[in-house]
Amino acid sequence: MTASSSNEWREELDSISRALDYAHRALNERNAALAAGTPPQTFTRQNALTRKNLQDIQSRIDGLSDSLSFLLKKKKISDKDGQAFQRNIDQITSKLQDAVNKANNTVGTNTNEKSKLLGKGDSLKGREETEATRSMTGEQLLQFQDKQIDAQDELLDNLSYSLHSETEKTKLLGNELDHQDVTLQRIADKTDFTNTRMKRTTKKVTTLQRKSSVCGVYAVIILLVIILVVQKLSI
Repeated sequence: MTASSSNEWREELDSISRALDYAHRALNERNAALAAGTPPQTFTRQNALTRKNLQDIQSRIDGLSDSLSFLLKKKKISDKDGQAFQRNIDQITSKLQDAVNKANNTVGTNTNEKSKLLGKGDSLKGREETEATRSMTGEQLLQFQDKQIDAQDELLDNLSYSLHSETEKTKLLGNELDHQDVTLQRIADKTDFTNTRMKRTTKKVTTLQRKSSVCGVYAVIILLVIILVVQKLSI
């Protein structure tokens, strides 16, 4: 975000500060749970989300610095206000660093703590991970875990994309079926209308045939009467 006024800048600063307060509360609760013996694996997903949020906050703080330079360059704020704004940036940056330190303060460098982080158990996988990470420091172990979580996140993102794609295909298929239903209904309606007209036409033809037959009989009768009359006159 590039703030175009001091008011927008302050609003963004307040928004970042609230986001940091939320991150600190979440980290305090997590660390308290860890200290009480909750397995670190419980917070794997939360840790990934926290790191993502802290990275976003860092980007927003960088945006605040860019906005401050813009406001000073365009003389939209005084030098005195600029210095006050910079102190705010320094304070919130320090607050962010505290949150980062809390986020990284999950394990030490001893083997027991490493085992807790990796979820060591009796399975072969747990023993293999212990062998692979035995010589790592706490920081290296965190980086190792970050890579694993990033890989899991990528798999989840791919799965989410696939599900979204299948959902869209299902919607398209449903729309096509609805369209076909409408078309079939129109054909059925036209077929019913045609059948009705055919029945009416057939009825009219039958009636006409009957009338034609009656007229033929009458014509024969009249012809016979004429013949009789003529014969009598001849006699």
